[in-house]
Amino acid sequence: MDTESVKAPCSFCTGWRSHNILFTETVDHPRDDPDWVSPPKTTYNLLKCCGCGAVVLCVAPHYFQINTFGPRNAPEYRQTDEPDFYPSIFIRKAPWWVEKMETDAFRDPAILELLEDIYKAFNAGAELVTVMGVRAVQEQLLVEIRGKPKTFSEGVKYLVEEGFLTSRDQKLMTEVRTLGNKVVHEAHTPSSYDCHRILDIIERVIEQLIIEPYLEQMKSNQNEAQGKE
Repeated sequence: MDTESVKAPCSFCTGWRSHNILFTETVDHPRDDPDWVSPPKTTYNLLKCCGCGAVVLCVAPHYFQINTFGPRNAPEYRQTDEPDFYPSIFIRKAPWWVEKMETDAFRDPAILELLEDIYKAFNAGAELVTVMGVRAVQEQLLVEIRGKPKTFSEGVKYLVEEGFLTSRDQKLMTEVRTLGNKVVHEAHTPSSYDCHRILDIIERVIEQLIIEPYLEQMKSNQNEAQGKE
C-alpha cells in the first residue's frame, strides 16, 4: 500500500520537503453555544520527512462560521486554517556560537541563555518577545564591554570612539533601540522582517565585539603554547 505524502516544512532540512503521512485523525469540537452554526474541526497529521526522517505533528484547524452579523448585515467568518507544527518550525537558526561558544567568552554567560530563548521565541512566532529580547541583549552588551553607561547613546558612542564598532554599527544599534522602544512604549507590532533585521544586526555586533576577539585570543594563546614546546 502506497503511503500518502504532502509538502511540509522540515526544521532539520531547513526547507519545504515531502513528508509521508503516518497517521491522520480529524476531531469535531461540538459546542452548546447557539452562535456556532457548525462545530469547528481539527485534523492531526503525524508526518515523517522523506529527507532526514524527522517526525513532526501537524495540527490543522478548519474554517468555521459564526452566526452573527457584522457591517452591512453580512455574516462574519473566522478563518483558522493556519497549521501549527510541533516541534515548532525553525524560521531562523541561531548562529553556531550561540550553542558552541565557551561561556567564558562572556563576562555574563546569561547573554547566551537569553539569545537561545530569543531564537526559540522567534521560531514560535513571538515577534514581540523577540524584539524585547534583542533590545535587552543590546543593553547587556554595553555593560559587558564598558560597564553600565548613563545612557544608551553614551555607551554606543564609547564603543565607536574606542574602535570596537564603526559609525555604521552605531546607526544599526540605534535602529534596534528605536524598534525596541516602539514595541515597549508604543505597543508597536513588529513584523517578521523587523525581527530578521534586528537579529542580523545583533549577530553582527556580537561577532565584532565578543566572538572574533575571543577566537583571535584563543588562537594567539594556542600559538604561544606551541612555541614554548
